[in-house]
This record gives sequence, structure tokens and C-alpha cells, in this order.
Amino acid sequence: MEIRSHTLGLQARALLSSARRRVRRMLAASVGRNRQERGPAWPADTPTPSDFRSALQRAASSASRIHIDHLSLVRSWSGTPSEVAERQFVEGYKARPDAPPFPIQLPLDWNADPYHDANWRSQLHMLRLIDPFLRAHDAQPGSNWLRVAFDIVLDWHRHVRIYGRQEHLAWRDMMVGVRSLRLAYLFEQVRIGALAVTSTERDALCELSALHAKALTAPGFFRYTNHTVWDLHGLTALLRVALPDDTPRSAAWLDVIGSRLDLLVDLQFDERGVHRENSPQYHSVVRNMFDVLLDAHWYDAISTRLVPALDAARRLQPLLRLPDGRQIAIGDSDGMPPTSVDLPRPKRSDGPLDLLNHSCYGFVRQVRSRDSADWSQLAIKAGFDLPGHKHEDVLSYLWSESGCDIVIDPGKYAYDNTPMRRYMRSNRAHNLIEFDGRDSDVHADHRTGHCLAPARHAPWGVLLRAALTHQPNGVRHERSYYFAPGRWLLLVDRFQARRAVRFRHFTHLAPEFTAASSPLGFQVEHSSGRTLEIHHWASVKLDLTVIRGQHEPELQGWISRAYREAIPCPTLVMSGHAAEAVTVLALTLEDGARLEAEGSGPLGWVSGADRIGIDVASSTNGTDRS
Repeated sequence: MEIRSHTLGLQARALLSSARRRVRRMLAASVGRNRQERGPAWPADTPTPSDFRSALQRAASSASRIHIDHLSLVRSWSGTPSEVAERQFVEGYKARPDAPPFPIQLPLDWNADPYHDANWRSQLHMLRLIDPFLRAHDAQPGSNWLRVAFDIVLDWHRHVRIYGRQEHLAWRDMMVGVRSLRLAYLFEQVRIGALAVTSTERDALCELSALHAKALTAPGFFRYTNHTVWDLHGLTALLRVALPDDTPRSAAWLDVIGSRLDLLVDLQFDERGVHRENSPQYHSVVRNMFDVLLDAHWYDAISTRLVPALDAARRLQPLLRLPDGRQIAIGDSDGMPPTSVDLPRPKRSDGPLDLLNHSCYGFVRQVRSRDSADWSQLAIKAGFDLPGHKHEDVLSYLWSESGCDIVIDPGKYAYDNTPMRRYMRSNRAHNLIEFDGRDSDVHADHRTGHCLAPARHAPWGVLLRAALTHQPNGVRHERSYYFAPGRWLLLVDRFQARRAVRFRHFTHLAPEFTAASSPLGFQVEHSSGRTLEIHHWASVKLDLTVIRGQHEPELQGWISRAYREAIPCPTLVMSGHAAEAVTVLALTLEDGARLEAEGSGPLGWVSGADRIGIDVASSTNGTDRS
């Protein structure tokens, strides 16, 4: 069975070698909530209201320097731009397609939180509610939609003058950058005469624009997360409208913008082109964000890192999704329903395996048909470098066969601080071992880096091994993944603690399964009528339970496949108490497969002609096997 390892070629790696050195120097300063200044200092002459007023005197005949495509406008309604604008004007603002409309009536209550949703409030303060009106104006320049958008901005300005910086949400990173892009676009529409304003309105726009430039250049405001992409782009837009071209002042600002952009690129994507923030969906999201910068051509002459990094990210993009196009629901990626309702029959194939084993991910994929309908995927969260969008999920995994999910991760659920969101991020919501009821710490001081060893090829498939020490409880943990695509997955865990600990081993099956437990083991059946056989062994006594959709005494047995949607799923739980132990869990599509012990020799996994020896000699006394 051929294994195709997906890494960069020598030439591409040479292009990125300087990035690797820069990242090593900057990584320690880029994690956590460290707000110290990073990158070259901003010039001292941040644009003022007077600079913006002077810019409005430039020739109105010149084209707008901010195009609608530079703004990355969101779309929550379907229809033509004019139809969408009219519908939002009448029915209300939709922050997301799945969100109910919120009435737009000025003066707007900018403190509103009708859905108890921090993400919704963030979208509101980004001024994304004016996006349909800007798009309608671009499609029909003679319409009144530009005025509608500007009146909303003036109303937000009224709110700011009342509450100032006490409105903390409005002045967080990304909020300011996204809003700045819209201000810069409106500024240019005023300059070229597309939007008539009074002198008072003109002064308000100049005051707002300068206020945003000052906020974006405050010490430590650039945190170099994905939010910073819009902060940098928004600042660049404000500089483009405020400062004349080809002047020493403009050149000085652009030089710093270019250096900070290259630093941002290197802190968002590693040297192989994989996004660092722990969620495969963010690889494509952030790549698309940077594509907006690339397509603007504002940075062509000042950035050396943007193009090669995005080229590398684009090449790896297919491996960071399931073969059917769905997101791999690790971290804050969206869970999605399966594309097949049938649990497939076992399939043995000697076809090649695609392997990605770096950048804190371990992905093994086999595609057995040209139409990508017949495939296998194992996806492992194999460490972390940065805490952004991370769950308590290092060593967790998911397994899917031809669009039918078998073992799943919980997905994002929502960006809020509800009990369900906290659960979805927790250790016990993932396919892990929990020790003494505590989550593993995601503090930057405990980052693991990539903790999977090189893959080992075998006639039956591939073996991957990982080792780490869980923090803050100091438990040493080794996990081995024996994966036979289309057939079975064997998981071997070995841990050693400083003292006896209570441990719970969780395996979350897709909602399409039903499961029950008995002293002898687990019985699992898929809604299609087929059985998933489960076998287990342990060096210590285990208690077996199945939990599905539990609220009390704690949330357990839930996943998410849509924003703010929680779905019950059967969770296999193996519990015990020991200072050290070995556990073995086998999930198989094949009939007749079994765990088999031969006297005092190694435990064996037998499936057809395959026999795999599992060394459990260093485990504690006693066994528990089915």
C-alpha cells in the first residue's frame, strides 16, 4: 500500500525558510493574550481629522481608491443586490443566514443583544448590516441605498459619542478593521461626489476615520491572530484615502504595513502552509481572507511572504477537508450532516494512502473511486502551537467512511459562553481520556508542538503514534492509532500518573448509531441496520456505560452540526481508577474480528489474515477484555 506524504517541494521550502526563522523568533511573543507591541513601530504621524478633510479636497474626477470587492461584504439573503437591500430594509438585519432578522429603525439600539449571542453583537458593531446597501449601490449607483448605509454609520457615530470607549465590544480587534474598510469606502464615495453630505456629516466621517486609524495603531492592538488580517487591511484602506501617493510620509507607512503583513502571514501559516489556529475550517477561512488582500493588489510591492504562503496553503487545502467536501470538524470547525446514510460494508484495498503528518494534524485518507464516493478518512488533532480556536482536544480523532461518520468530534457549536459551548470545547466532549475530571490546559506554556511520530506502513494500513504529558495534572500519555482504511480502527492508550487517578475514556459515535453497554462490552447498531463491532481490553478493571444527550449531573453525549444546534450522540465511556494502565479499543466493520490473548504473550488483534501484536507487558496486573 503506497503512502503519499504531502509536504512542500524543495524549491517551495527554500522560499519559506526565512519564514521559519522569523517564526521561531516571534512565536513566544505571539501566543496567549500578550499585548506587547510586535513588529516595527508605526510612524508617529497617524492621520488626523485634518488629514482626512484635506483628502476630501482631491479631484473628484479621479476613480475611487476603495472598490466594493476590497471590503469582503457578507451575504445573508438570496436574490439580486437590490432585492436583498430592499428585503433587509423591510424585514431587518440578518447577521448570518441562520439568524432571525433584527429590525432596522433609527436610532438603533447598538447595545441590543436580542439573541444572547456575542457573535451577533460583534457583527452588528462591525457595521456589516450596511453591506447589502453598499452592494446595491454598487449595482445601481443612482439609488438611495448609499444614503441609507451612511445614515446607519452616522447613527453608530452618535452611539460612540455617547458611550465612547466604554463600548468595549465595538473596539476589539477585527471589529475596528472591518468597520474601517466600510468607512474608507464611504469616504471615497463622498470624495467622488456619489454621496452628498452636509459639513457636519463630513466632519463626523473625518472624525470617525481618524479615530479608527488611532485605534488600529495603538500599542499592542495588532495581536497577529486571524482578526489582524482585517485590522491591517482596514488600516491600509484608511491610509490610502488619507495620504497622498508617492510621498515620503505614505512610503514610511507602507513600509511598516508590508513588514507587519509578512509577520502576520508567518504567524498564521506555518512553513508548510498550514494555518496554525487548530481548526481545519480556519485554514480555508483565513486563506480566503488573505486572498482579499492579494486581489486588492495594495501589497504587491511591499510584501514578500503573502504570495508564497498562500500558494502553499492552496496546495494543501484539499487534504484539510473530507473527500466529500465537508469540513473536518476539529476545533472551531463547523460540524455538518453526513453525506451518506448507509454504514458501508468492509472494503480491503491496496490503493495508495494520502498522509498529512505535520503542523499538529495527522490525516490519513484513501480514495478508492474516481468520483470520490468511496473513501476512508482518519483525522487526528496531533498537538498545538497557538491557543486560538483550540478545544481541549489534543490526541482526539474522527473516523468517516464514504460520507458515513463513525467516530466524530463535537464541532464549534457557537461563539458564546453558554454551558453547551463550554462543554463542546471540553476534554469530555472529545475522543480522549479525561483524568480526575479535569481538562488539559491550553495555556501557551503547555503547547505541545506536533506530537505524532512518523507513520509506519503495514500491509493492512498505517500506524501512527503520539506521546505527550497532559497539563496541569502531569499524566504521561501514549496513544497508538492502527488504521485499516475501509475496515477497522484500533486504539491503544497507555498512561502513567504520579498517583492513582480517576480516568474516563470517551468515544463519541455519530448520532445515527444506537449503543448499549453490558459488563461484557458495547453493542452498537447503525440506523441503516448494520452493526459496528466494538472490542475492548484493559490492564485494570473498567466500568462501561453509554451516555446520550445527558444534561445532569453534567452535559455529555452531544455534538453540533449547525450553529447553536446541539444533537444527542451515543458516547461510549470506559471508566477506571489507576496510577498507570493500558486500554485497547477496537471498532470494526468486519465480522469475526477479535482481540485475542495468548498466555503471557502479547495481546493480538485478529481480523481476517491480519494479526497485530500489542505489547502490554508494562501494564498493571489484571485484565478486562471483550
